This record gives sequence, C-alpha cells and structure tokens, in this order.
Amino acid sequence: MNAGDFLERLDATDLGSFIVTTESGSIYELRINADRAVMIRHPAVDAPLAADASHLYFDNAPIECRFRTIRVGNPAAFVFTRADRDDVPNYAATVRATTEVRSIRRLDSDTADGGG
Repeated sequence: MNAGDFLERLDATDLGSFIVTTESGSIYELRINADRAVMIRHPAVDAPLAADASHLYFDNAPIECRFRTIRVGNPAAFVFTRADRDDVPNYAATVRATTEVRSIRRLDSDTADGGG
C-alpha cells in the first residue's frame, strides 16, 4: 500500500498512519505499530456539521486504544481506559462508537512503524 491510498477496511494489524472520516464529519487519526494503536479524534469543524459536533473526552489528544476491523459504510468502535475513572467501582473500559465511516486513507507507506 502507498501513502494516499483509500481503503475499504482497516485492521489492527495494518501498521502505519491512517485518517478515518465519519458521517458526522469527525476525523480520527490512527497510528498503529506492532505494540499499540493510538487514536486522536478531531470533531467536525465544517458547517453545518460543526454546530452539532459532540465534544468528547480527550478530543484532539492521543488515546491508546484497541479496535476491531473498521469498514467503510459501518460505524467503528474504539475501546480505551480513562485515567479519570481509576477510582470508579466496576469500571472496565470506555467504548467510543462512531457514526458511519465514510473513508479510510493511508497517510504513509506500509513500511512505516506507525508512530506513537
């Protein structure tokens, strides 16, 4: 795969950097290497979507996460642990579900280490 390629699906084993764009206009940067995946969510900034954009925990900041295969045309889900929930009884993890994925684009070649 080459930088700039659009993909139909993205697996946690696909190493590199990617941009996932959703129906709501949010953009998810993903950096995947052999050890971990890091997600950065950027809420919608373009009108008219920006007026309805949700502001979520750690927007615009890196969050180490796990995910299953992401497919264009389906919502994606990211699982992560929030540091501010350490003292909450029975807290296991947070699941961030997206609106329908509109596109997945590779930012680097498949020889990259995924950053992070």
